[in-house]
Amino acid sequence: MTIREEKSAFRRSIKSLISSQSSSQLSSQQEKAVQQLLESDLYKKSTTILAYVAQKNEFSLHSLIQEAMGAGKLLALPKCKPHDCSMEFYQLDNQLPYLDQVCAGSYGILEPVSSLPQLDVRQLPESTLVLVPALAFTLQGQRLGKGKGFYDRYLQRIPRSRNDKSLQKVGAAPSSGPLFIGVAYSCQIVETLPVEKTDIPMHYILTPQGPLPIGTIMMK
Repeated sequence: MTIREEKSAFRRSIKSLISSQSSSQLSSQQEKAVQQLLESDLYKKSTTILAYVAQKNEFSLHSLIQEAMGAGKLLALPKCKPHDCSMEFYQLDNQLPYLDQVCAGSYGILEPVSSLPQLDVRQLPESTLVLVPALAFTLQGQRLGKGKGFYDRYLQRIPRSRNDKSLQKVGAAPSSGPLFIGVAYSCQIVETLPVEKTDIPMHYILTPQGPLPIGTIMMK
């Protein structure tokens, strides 16, 4: 079985596992995890947050987005470009409800309207948190996305001259620079995943216990 075939099998398995969870179980995990993040030093010290609008059965950041905008943080959402599987983030206007600033885009995903200012990926502040969705993460921060590579391509473009060594070693957070935080339900954290060189690892995983440095998360 090739790596791509292994990934496809994992995706089917994880999707089935998520679907088997009750809505109350998933909502409870979301609330606890988001609250823990809001109370963390990572969030308090951040000035910029790259988030996303959740799809069906995806971990929702709705309350976090509202809280961050109310706190005056720079909040941005992604817009996909299907022709080359790339994406860019657009800054929301904190004076308006964020759901009034999105519309159905590629693949039916809610994306920011094009009239919003686009962030320069090369100029992201060091105090940026990048909240990354996925179908699964490992204890060491490896990530399994949905297969198009949008996030891997974007994360690869973020300048990280002081991050390079840390990304060569899976599990090491950088001493400075934007932090990549994987967002998932407990059932999406697995021991191993098939990975490729183009798969960008996370620095933290957001759990109901808070944003934990990868390598410190225990399987239940």
